[in-house]
Amino acid sequence: MTDYIRRIVSGNKARFKDHHLNVELDLVYVTDQVIIMGYPASGIEGLYRNRKEDAIKFLEHRHGKNYWVFNFCPIKENSYEASLFGGRVSRYPFPDHHAPPLAVMPLVAREMRAWLSGSPDRVAVLHCKAGKGRSGTMACSYLLSLEDLPTPPKLERSYNAKQWAKRRTESTIDSLPPDEELQHSANATTSTHHQTPLSQLLENQASPLSSDTSGILDGDKGFSQSGMAVSPTMASPPSSANPEKSFTDALKGVLDLHTGRRMKAPSEKDSKEEGNDAKESKVKQGVSIPSQRRFLYYWALLLAHEAPKHMWAADLPPTVGSANASEVAFRRSTAPHPKVRLTQLTLRMRETSSVKLNIVKAANVFIEKTSMAKAPPKNASPSSGSSSSSSSGYADHNTARKEKEKPASSPNQLWASLARYDDGLVDALEEWEVQTRDPQGRMGNRRRGSEHLLRESSEEEELARVFDGGKWDKGKMVRSFARLGVVDAEGEKVVEDKDGKTHVYNLRPLSDKRWAGLQRDLQSVAADQQHPNAISSNAEAAGIPKSESNSMYDVSTAHASTKLDALEQGIVLDAGRELRVKLYMGQVFMGWLWSIPTFHMPQPPPSSGTPPSPENMKSKFLLTRKDVDFPLGIGSGIIDVEIEMEWIVPTNTSTGPDILEPPMRARTDDSGVEPEQTGLATVLQAVVGGSDGGADTVGGVRGVVEAKQGAEG
Repeated sequence: MTDYIRRIVSGNKARFKDHHLNVELDLVYVTDQVIIMGYPASGIEGLYRNRKEDAIKFLEHRHGKNYWVFNFCPIKENSYEASLFGGRVSRYPFPDHHAPPLAVMPLVAREMRAWLSGSPDRVAVLHCKAGKGRSGTMACSYLLSLEDLPTPPKLERSYNAKQWAKRRTESTIDSLPPDEELQHSANATTSTHHQTPLSQLLENQASPLSSDTSGILDGDKGFSQSGMAVSPTMASPPSSANPEKSFTDALKGVLDLHTGRRMKAPSEKDSKEEGNDAKESKVKQGVSIPSQRRFLYYWALLLAHEAPKHMWAADLPPTVGSANASEVAFRRSTAPHPKVRLTQLTLRMRETSSVKLNIVKAANVFIEKTSMAKAPPKNASPSSGSSSSSSSGYADHNTARKEKEKPASSPNQLWASLARYDDGLVDALEEWEVQTRDPQGRMGNRRRGSEHLLRESSEEEELARVFDGGKWDKGKMVRSFARLGVVDAEGEKVVEDKDGKTHVYNLRPLSDKRWAGLQRDLQSVAADQQHPNAISSNAEAAGIPKSESNSMYDVSTAHASTKLDALEQGIVLDAGRELRVKLYMGQVFMGWLWSIPTFHMPQPPPSSGTPPSPENMKSKFLLTRKDVDFPLGIGSGIIDVEIEMEWIVPTNTSTGPDILEPPMRARTDDSGVEPEQTGLATVLQAVVGGSDGGADTVGGVRGVVEAKQGAEG
């Protein structure tokens, strides 16, 4: 009975049954050395996920001590002691259904390579909660870093009895000489993986099953479908690259391999239910979340040395080419990071049915009467909420706002929250990325002896202990910092064509009272030549770290006469940092997306000494609904999202308040920006999703549950 429940929970994922051990697990061998499995659970959770006792028995029976576990679950989600697997556990947590911090990808790939290269008998065991999105993303990160395209498993141990028998049958059939009249076509379609079941997914590039990269790569017009600008300098791989393996080929092959191994092939029963022929049914994607696939695209560019040159810039070791070159670390570049300004987000939506809209309005009215109401005011201007003129005045205003004011949001108001990973976390990960990078520039290889970092204080830090104690993953790992909304009557319009009415929303930056007010206070204090301690105490009351307030004070001292008009120009972003845009209608979220701005901008960034040409300053990043993560319920009406950005030209003077990045929120409940994903909102997603499909389709129960888990990340 419990195995039946586990199969239901596994959904379309492949499972592994070991008849000798009488164990069935949500587990698969992607290659002979890479295993992906579901979370090793206990208690009630063990009734519908892998029992930890079964996972341990399986791994130790088949691999002894030659396995290493990689856990991607934050402590707040799931946790266990490393001793469960004999201490052979590494943790690289990030939120469920989200793209990872980009620097995690090389760290995981390098550690996996270091472990697996020690012996052909070794295996790496990757898991998150369901053993699909995060685990699949990290497995693909490693497989992309290999010099040769990975192949499906070849050893009998990597298949259960039924799978092995099927594979042997296919191999025997493939080894038979073809009919003479089919000889020519057979020769034309034979590939290096022809004798594997995966060939069914790869042999015809035009078929729906041909590739798992649909929606990621498209060479037309110099852009990928994910919006990545392909400049002439990116188009040609470096001389060190393998000419037989472009990054696009590598990405296609790896994603197809992962999907072919992790997901079950469509059965005749499933095909009939979908109304399709079995041969035409599409296999569910392994890494199915668009943002995770987009980040794999970024990683593939970095591996091929075709990414923007300023990404993770580092100074070359002075002794490269000498006898000890493999032990010399890169040095982090001290050059300032290029910045972009997000000026506008345009959202196009089909007209929402009156039934769905009334449900959303009712839910919003209910939520707004509770403490969960966090949406911005209707038609808030970019400069609204910035009236306080002293540090004490702002503190009083902030307290009064939290206790007395409730945003009068419109039930059908569209707005967006911008967020990024914790600054301290990203800084630590990027430091370790440089520390462990191979001096020869092989991004997937780890420098020998780089697992320890000696500080100037003579204290030694260890890579394996970065996430010890839940320093970064006990609470929320993603922090909001700004919001966008409709600021005037021109920001919303209706366009009617043969397909019906389309609503177009132009979302522009909205003022954050804490950020704008504190900037004003800093300028006022600077003008009055008051001591910055007052600013530090004010910042503490607002939930902003003192280090941030001091840096803002320094900036404002140098630019006390600068007008606070930055928000009217746009929101300043580090071009190389991860950015999450989360879309809302009132209090109900409609979906989100992760991106890194520089991958969608003309290259190279402008410099202070070189005047940029106008065509190299701006970019529009377009994503269709299928490129948005969890466009459920009301979000299923999204047609596309277009993000407009422009480079900020650096100057020789110090940075002013108009090009200063907004700080992160110290606490979500203090941000006044982003509502929690409530149980009511989750039910609402299921209701307004209607009957568009089954459990795995937009509006389905499974998608709603996954979206709620992701929204809580």
